[in-house]
Amino acid sequence: MVGDGSYRFRDYFRQSSVILLRVGCVYKVSENTAIAGGGAILLSYVNNQLSRMELRGWQEFNSSGKFNFTGINNRIRLEERYFKKISSNEIQSGYNFNYRLRYRFLLTIPLNRDKSGDKI
Repeated sequence: MVGDGSYRFRDYFRQSSVILLRVGCVYKVSENTAIAGGGAILLSYVNNQLSRMELRGWQEFNSSGKFNFTGINNRIRLEERYFKKISSNEIQSGYNFNYRLRYRFLLTIPLNRDKSGDKI
């Protein structure tokens, strides 16, 4: 089980901007491969008033490996995004829907090594 959240501000911490809560489950297929899925809620604010509410389902595939001392990670994620309608700071019935496909390529390059070649 994994989870994370964030609370973003504007105007030098005077105004709320975004609240994001995300949870999911991860299944490690092998040492270098994992699949995951979960859900998220995102609330966006303008002038401290709710302007957008988004519900997301997501699924992802992760693979990782090493080349010499460099770590390599690939992630592909599919999100199903449901946008609730907001009017006069009130959540209305109905929603808009779309998909989002995301890809991440990550290199991890250690800056320091001890004499045996291991990362410090």
